[in-house]
Amino acid sequence: AQMPELGKKKPTIEIPAPAASAPASPPLVENYISYGLDELASAQALKYIGSIDKAKEAELAFALSAQGQHYAALRLARDAVNRGLGSSMPELWGLVYPLAWRPIVSAGATIPGIPEALAYAIIRSESVFDPKAVSYAGAVGLTQLMPATAAETAKGIGITKPVLTDPEVNVRIGMTYYSYMLARFGGKPMRAMFAYNAGPSRMAGWSKESGELPDDILLETLHIAQPRQYAKNIIQAALAYGKIHYGILPGKLLDYLVLGKPLEPEAQVQPISASAPSQTTDAAPVAASAGAPATASVPTPSAEAPVTNKTPPPEPRPGISEF
Repeated sequence: AQMPELGKKKPTIEIPAPAASAPASPPLVENYISYGLDELASAQALKYIGSIDKAKEAELAFALSAQGQHYAALRLARDAVNRGLGSSMPELWGLVYPLAWRPIVSAGATIPGIPEALAYAIIRSESVFDPKAVSYAGAVGLTQLMPATAAETAKGIGITKPVLTDPEVNVRIGMTYYSYMLARFGGKPMRAMFAYNAGPSRMAGWSKESGELPDDILLETLHIAQPRQYAKNIIQAALAYGKIHYGILPGKLLDYLVLGKPLEPEAQVQPISASAPSQTTDAAPVAASAGAPATASVPTPSAEAPVTNKTPPPEPRPGISEF
């Protein structure tokens, strides 16, 4: 072997940088769906938010919704709406506010005797329909139950070893717990929301401090930001559900949510759109006409992004993930 010549630099070998990983193409996502790999399809499709044609984004949202992947469908549909498709494709609102797991949620709403619109609003605000959602505090599933609270509540209704990622089990326990909060705090939906989020002991203290203070004023006096925003999120989502799917006048629903006034029987109707609309068979959600001005006042939650002004905008998710 030859000795290397002194004083000469060794030749440099350029190694190409590895190519950045790109998300799977939409056809590949569709292939995942066709083979029943729905969770994989959802994970891949979410990488496309804001980066593909908005019509294609909407198409993926409908496809994922049809497979029960409501979390991914909601995020894709909401982005398509924010990018200007809300007016030309109003059926997208049925994915932004989906009637997911309808028989389960309908049965769950009867436990505390609340409108389905409120039950859906609680679930949407808690988990955005991700049955496997886990918060930074350890709350699990659609209604974001703390394991200890869930175990105690489940025991009272004959459920042993509850699987909190199971939608039916989670919604049943969550709505049972909400019914306890509703009963404890005078049948007032907003106070039950505060208790569900911040704990009944803390809500009892606030009730003692506030006396007869109206709930919409109490909302603004809470010194903890999370339950304030939490209640606003639920109220906004409930009004959207009531208008889009159930034809409930916003003023009447707001009086129920904030003042605890009973909804008239005709207001608690079957949903106008029985399921999240698809591109082929379901009709677009029919919005009810605007209701009379509400007698209660709740500050409008800050919107996440500009959207069409024809329908209430989606609200920010209360921190269980990056959403």
